[in-house]
Amino acid sequence: MGGPPGVHAMRTGIAQLRSSGSFARMPYWLSLLADRLIHDGQDESARAVLGAAEAAACQRNDLWWLPQVLRMRARLEPDPVAANLLDRADRLTLEQRSPFHGAGS
Repeated sequence: MGGPPGVHAMRTGIAQLRSSGSFARMPYWLSLLADRLIHDGQDESARAVLGAAEAAACQRNDLWWLPQVLRMRARLEPDPVAANLLDRADRLTLEQRSPFHGAGS
């Protein structure tokens, strides 16, 4: 389900996870919502959701998906900011010994 109904369903699901105290993988779930928003042309809303995903990752030390969140944010930002985000993503994948080190940079 896409468009506004899909976004609404995703927001509802994420709200239910939060209200039940299920914060594991929240950056991942938020990135899926951001991806849908980008697909629907809602870049500003996607930026806000990706910012929330980054904050959730840092707050709960749930960093496994943060490099992808940063890569997604980079696609929405002008060059100097995008380059910084891609560098951060690359450093994180290196620190995590991820097989995706260098992906998307």
